[in-house]
Amino acid sequence: MAMRELVHRGVAWTIWDVRPTSVARLRLTGATEVLEAGWLCFESAGEKRRVVPIPEGWDSWPEAKLVVCLEGAEVHARRRT
Repeated sequence: MAMRELVHRGVAWTIWDVRPTSVARLRLTGATEVLEAGWLCFESAGEKRRVVPIPEGWDSWPEAKLVVCLEGAEVHARRRT
């Protein structure tokens, strides 16, 4: 799992790729089949976003390209623990 950090408009984001190890467990959460191959997660203190599928080579992209990806990412509610 690759991980990057980015500060955009004063917000610190942690970015990593999620590759599910158990499709059966993923399906129990109600996730759709499209998530089975994984997704790119953007997380800040107040928000979580997701890009599906994982973009090829994202871990070596320049920050400007990560910002474009972040801005186009779908906002997701945080899971409660």
